[in-house]
Amino acid sequence: MNSFNRILLSSALSAMLVPASLAWAATNPDLRTAHVHGAVVYLSGGSNPTQASALRTEAANYPLELDFLWGRGAKETPVTVADWSIRNAAGHQLLDASSSGPIVLASLRDGRYTVTARYEGTELSRIATVRKGMHDTVPMEWPQ
Repeated sequence: MNSFNRILLSSALSAMLVPASLAWAATNPDLRTAHVHGAVVYLSGGSNPTQASALRTEAANYPLELDFLWGRGAKETPVTVADWSIRNAAGHQLLDASSSGPIVLASLRDGRYTVTARYEGTELSRIATVRKGMHDTVPMEWPQ
């Protein structure tokens, strides 16, 4: 397959991963613009209550949700800026980004992924499983 055909195939596959609600998200002022990185489409935000509520409503349209939190229980607080990455089961990095709020919604192909997040010098890793029609919420909680 030549490189032009690979680009067309990659574009077609990426388009299939874009949630149908993306048009709604683009018109909802409480949601940030979706980012596209290769085959991954994601939203990041939730720094204020209105935006967090809009993202929680939109979450059902994305198979993976990451929640960045510091502390546990009554002392738990949202982490508004964290660096994070996603690797596929083969260990290939699909995405390396910074959050713009405590919530990240990502659209990925079915499979098993390793999510790594860094906040104030501490790194956490979690396994996430993406399955068609399912929603997996992965809490990334840094201890106090």
